[in-house]
Parts: sequence; structure tokens; C-alpha cells
Amino acid sequence: HGGGGDGGGSGRDLLFYFNGNLGGTSQFENYSFGVRQQLRREYGHLAARAQRFADGGASGGGGVPYGERVIVTDVKTPRYSEMLSRSTFCGVMPGWGWSGRFEDAVLHGCIPVLLQDGIHTPFETVLDWRSYAVRVPRDQIGGMRRRLLELSPPAVQAMQLRLSQVWRRFTYGSVVAAERARAAAAGRPQGPGAALAAHGA
Repeated sequence: HGGGGDGGGSGRDLLFYFNGNLGGTSQFENYSFGVRQQLRREYGHLAARAQRFADGGASGGGGVPYGERVIVTDVKTPRYSEMLSRSTFCGVMPGWGWSGRFEDAVLHGCIPVLLQDGIHTPFETVLDWRSYAVRVPRDQIGGMRRRLLELSPPAVQAMQLRLSQVWRRFTYGSVVAAERARAAAAGRPQGPGAALAAHGA
């Protein structure tokens, strides 16, 4: 199968990760427009075994195949950052509106999987999201895992390389630095923001 088999050769040992509110109670039935609930129905059954793998490696997970290392959970963990960093693909979908999951994924080198129809990605007018993210229409969520596994290792590696080139766009510091550069080029005072950035604040 594709999907790199091992995260495109990057050493990432989980195929897909999403941790957040999955709308499991009646008061949240309209939460996320039902997208998170649909993801839970499709892939929630894989989470326990995949999490055992993540907690104990191959022995702890009973030799879980890479294609089944899918964690969709609402169990909070202090290892959230670690899990994103170990995953090849990370879910991005709405909460009560747009969420920050896209930035979470990018900043951890995890390829974002967009599961929200009809929205623009951050910086879409200047960055080609297709070079570092995957969009799965809502009516195709049931086939998401197969689609990710069908991506060739070179394709996964190319997206990971592109992520390493664009991630700075998704940090506040990059905005300050860009404004400082524009101000300097125009001969304008750079302001306190640039001074803070210059001192690593």
C-alpha cells in the first residue's frame, strides 16, 4: 500500500490523528455540522488499538498495521503535541466554526486533511494548499483512509518537504518579521512589534 507505509519514510509511525470534541452528547448534535461525529462513526473503532500501539510500540499494539494506526478520539492527553509529531496525516474540521487544527498540523509537520467543504485554507491566495494538504469531501469521509494509503511515498514526501518550507507562514513571528521587512524597505519606523521580534519575544 501507499501512504509511505511508514509516513513516507519520515519515521512517523501513525497514519492519521485527530483529538478533540467529537459531539458525543445530544447537546452537541449540531456541533461541527456533524463532520466530527461522522469521522468518529467511520474510524473511532480503530482508536483503542492504535493508541495501545502509540503507547507501547509494536509489542504494546500487537503489531498494528500502519494502515490501521488511526486515532480519532476525544480523550484529552498531555501528549497532544507528540501525537501530532508522530502522525503522517492530521484531521482538520470545524468546531463551532473554523478551528485552529490546520495550524496545529502544519506546525508539527503533519499533513493536514481538510474535512470541511466550501472553505478556504489560510493563505490560500498565496500558497498552493494542494502541495502540502489533502482535501476529502464530506461525502467521501468513509473512503478517507483508503485514499491516504493510496498516496505514493514520493507524493507524501513531497508534501512533507513543502510543509517544511511553509510552516513559518503559520506563526505570529513570521507576520511580525514580514512587517518589519516591509517597514525597513519603505524607510518607515518599524514599531514595537519589530523590536520585540528582534529580541526573540
